[in-house]
Amino acid sequence: MKSCCVQAGERFFASNYPWAMPIEQESLTAHLLNLCKKWGKITSPFAENFYVRSTSSLQLGVDAKTGSLKCDACGDIFDFIFIGNRLFFFIWRINWICATYWDTQDESEGNQLSFVSGSFDWPRNEHLEQVRTAFDMYFGDDPFLGPEGLTELNRQISELILAPAIIHDYIIDFAELFVLFHEIQHQIPMSQMGPKPSGVSVQLPNNLGCSSRRANWWIAELTHDANSLYLLLLSAVSVFLDKFGMTPNDAKTQAASLVCTGADAALHTLQSLEELRYGKIDLEAAATSSEFVRHPPSDFRRNALSLASYSLVTGKSTASLLRREFTDSWKTVAQNVASHMQVRDRLFRGYDIWRQTEG
Repeated sequence: MKSCCVQAGERFFASNYPWAMPIEQESLTAHLLNLCKKWGKITSPFAENFYVRSTSSLQLGVDAKTGSLKCDACGDIFDFIFIGNRLFFFIWRINWICATYWDTQDESEGNQLSFVSGSFDWPRNEHLEQVRTAFDMYFGDDPFLGPEGLTELNRQISELILAPAIIHDYIIDFAELFVLFHEIQHQIPMSQMGPKPSGVSVQLPNNLGCSSRRANWWIAELTHDANSLYLLLLSAVSVFLDKFGMTPNDAKTQAASLVCTGADAALHTLQSLEELRYGKIDLEAAATSSEFVRHPPSDFRRNALSLASYSLVTGKSTASLLRREFTDSWKTVAQNVASHMQVRDRLFRGYDIWRQTEG
């Protein structure tokens, strides 16, 4: 992106969020752009062609703002995305806490990273204190996020054995990229990225009972989830082929294991935030709830994304999934997603019990 366009984007951002930190002091933006460059040929161009900024500003909160701007200097039109960083920090902290569960590693076939077992006495108080800090930061009203708990969390991370540290680093990469690319889909949907319509389309269950307007918003969110996953999967495969020297089948399986786990990690942590605020809510109730007008509940998003994941990994229809036509690659992916999901469930259950005892 031209320097004049970057300056135009910065001026527009500052006019909307005057209390946001200067870009030189705001580390998350650079981190997200580096992730785009790190994970392949498909994600890299977005880092170059989008003006991206993040902020903890309460005005933006945990939402995102996307659009297009015209540069006053050169006249070029460029896309921008301004995104609240509280969700990213929540995802980052929760999933690094989960990495402390694993304490036994094992080799797996096909040159794929894996680990198989964890601590019996987990989570402990030091982990649950980190969860409390994560929730406090997300729901807090401080316009600037501080370093609370980071020294202790970094100590815990430094003591991880190598395999869990590497894998969680990759999973968190894809959890953060999943959130970013979901928002990018709002600005440039997959169906508009080429001369012919492409990507994944998602539909709602019949007789859901919501208005047609809400149904369209929900379908858009689910479709953006699926196509964010699709783009990340394609890009990650290229990395495992080119940089890790894997066979095409191993590259696709490894990429899917990490991308699908990262996407589920993002939605699972978002689900925990929703349930803490609104309690558990079924789909039929959410279809008429004022809290879920534009977004379906995150547990439904996770289920819908698992169906899309199956089709992307296996090339089969969701009907084949219902018939339990599981390929070896899908079994590996599903097992990896499920094992991490169980660890997060264990952490959140432990936190609920601990919070009630502490309170």
